[in-house]
Amino acid sequence: MKFLLPLLMTLSLFISSHSLANDKPVVKNANQAAQLVKSRHGGKVLKVNSSRGKGNTVYKVKLIKQNGKVVTFTVYANTGRVVEH
Repeated sequence: MKFLLPLLMTLSLFISSHSLANDKPVVKNANQAAQLVKSRHGGKVLKVNSSRGKGNTVYKVKLIKQNGKVVTFTVYANTGRVVEH
């Protein structure tokens, strides 16, 4: 039993480092970024821009919500994280 905890910790570190080493983006293009934002927040996509910084692609998605408010979101391609601004 003493060896079980260190074994599990080593295995979890290996799995997490392996997944971090995977360079395939979660969001592969501007269309996917727009669809991701639209599916989460509704409304109509007005514009999508992409840029690369520090080796990662970032998409800026501007949409108009059903209440008429225009909102900009940042979508991080490597994680799929969406941040409202």
